[in-house]
Amino acid sequence: MKRIDARNRRQAGGSFQLAEWSNRLPLRHAGHARVHLLPPSAGRAVSGRTRTCVRAQVAELCSKIQEMKYTQAVAREVVRYRPPATLVPHMAGEAFKLTEWYTVPKGTLVFPSVYESSFQAGAELAVWREREGSMGESSFQGFTSPEEFDPDRFFSEDRREDVVYRRNYLAFGAGGHQCIGQRYALYHLVLFLALFVSVADFERDRTEGCDDLVYMPTIVPRDGCTVFLNQRCATFPSF
Repeated sequence: MKRIDARNRRQAGGSFQLAEWSNRLPLRHAGHARVHLLPPSAGRAVSGRTRTCVRAQVAELCSKIQEMKYTQAVAREVVRYRPPATLVPHMAGEAFKLTEWYTVPKGTLVFPSVYESSFQAGAELAVWREREGSMGESSFQGFTSPEEFDPDRFFSEDRREDVVYRRNYLAFGAGGHQCIGQRYALYHLVLFLALFVSVADFERDRTEGCDDLVYMPTIVPRDGCTVFLNQRCATFPSF
């Protein structure tokens, strides 16, 4: 690639930057690499109309996703039941009170277990509160029957465990360091589930120890998760 110094880079301006990006992107059509040669007025018109169209499509898609209440609950339960990243280390920027009897000092390297947090049982919380003589809010909470895969915990209006036990739902972090792509990731998972179950019937090949986990460092099934698929429809449904 021809080398361009800082002076020429400034003179080239936006045209150079767009051309440089075009050279780096894996474009499928050679004509795309010359888009920077469009007159500015045409470029602005294309950009404006594209944004309007895309925004409308995204708004419609998001609206349909919001209607998939149970599929959303399944997606959230998948992430709770088998969080991909089980440990996320943090450095305590300041001392903070973890429980009634322990304060984490500033500068401490903390390894909160996302996996254990998801499986903290409510019964364990009751025992802890009885022992400590505290009935107030605590960092230790527990999902109902956490060892069971139960999407209803996030679907039933009577349970609302995503609200009651929100401190335990750490798959996307918490507080100021919470993942900014949480909703984006969940929407992708909801769409995948909706499309997958619409186009295929599937059955897991159950082998000995198939539910055991391997850390690589994200978790994966020990047996590789072999699945048998049967096609249900020839085309993807339109959402």
